[in-house]
Amino acid sequence: MVSVLLLAFASLSPRAGCDLPDASRTWLQSTLDDWLELARDMGQEPDHLPWMVVFDARCTWHLAGDSARLPVASQMAAGLRAMDRDVAVFGLEHTEMVKLPGGDSIPAAPIAFTSLRDDGVPWFVVALPDVWAAIPGIEKSVGGNVGAFVRGLVAHEMTHTLQVAAVAAQIDSLGSRFSVPPDPDDDIVQTRFSADSTFGAMLSAERAVYGEAIEESDVARKKTLVRRALAMTRDRQERFFTGVDAVYGPLEALFLDMEGAAIMAHYRLHLRHPDRVAFVQTRANPPWSQGFGFQVFRLIDQLAPGWPDRVFTAHPAGPFELLAEAVDSRD
Repeated sequence: MVSVLLLAFASLSPRAGCDLPDASRTWLQSTLDDWLELARDMGQEPDHLPWMVVFDARCTWHLAGDSARLPVASQMAAGLRAMDRDVAVFGLEHTEMVKLPGGDSIPAAPIAFTSLRDDGVPWFVVALPDVWAAIPGIEKSVGGNVGAFVRGLVAHEMTHTLQVAAVAAQIDSLGSRFSVPPDPDDDIVQTRFSADSTFGAMLSAERAVYGEAIEESDVARKKTLVRRALAMTRDRQERFFTGVDAVYGPLEALFLDMEGAAIMAHYRLHLRHPDRVAFVQTRANPPWSQGFGFQVFRLIDQLAPGWPDRVFTAHPAGPFELLAEAVDSRD
């Protein structure tokens, strides 16, 4: 249920006190502004921010957090605003371990992921750009602008906060029909089938057709290619997602939805503000849920531009369902 990127960490020099540095405040404000612009661009109108945890080498700041769950934190006037009101910010020093809303702690290393509190409220954590900048060679690998790279991570995780509660509920509901593997995550299909060469070959073949459809400019031919790719997807699913493995059908749809929509949102924001939001691939072979998810959502974005209303909901439509509807429509 999380999206994590964890890289080698180099030590940073500690700074006395936990006032939010001006550079971090400026970066956070523009990041919040960009996120709200993106949400509205996707037809969403959030009335509050999710609990956002950010940190540097010495301090942790909880934005829009619950003070009752942070008894040792002090609220500060950080000067951040969203939706025409001040953002509550609670700061506390850490000793290389960052306290999370769920009560656990993680190392103060380059990381970004989303989760749910025990009461079902979404939150996410991300290391501030200074932490990422300490990784040797990071600037070259992310196109020279670490702040723009991390802002892209925030767009991804903020999008997940619109999804994770519904995804968790959907997974819980699968338990009435299937034997669900323990602690399913976005890599669960890859974990189960990556060693099967036939599954891998079928997946590669269908992804090639989806990729061809993305580049096709003629709408009629694009839809023909998508129909062919969907038929290949059905063939693969009918062959492998049977018996005790039948649960992987709905799990594949859920996690392609989750990762594909988040990457698509990140990509949309990058297209709107390429100077402020980087869109770079940090892995030569991204996980299936991310690479394949982005492929199908690029097509969904091309053929069904109203998709956010179907995805960011308590009962999200699956990506193959959305594509099938788009290619079968008379428009």
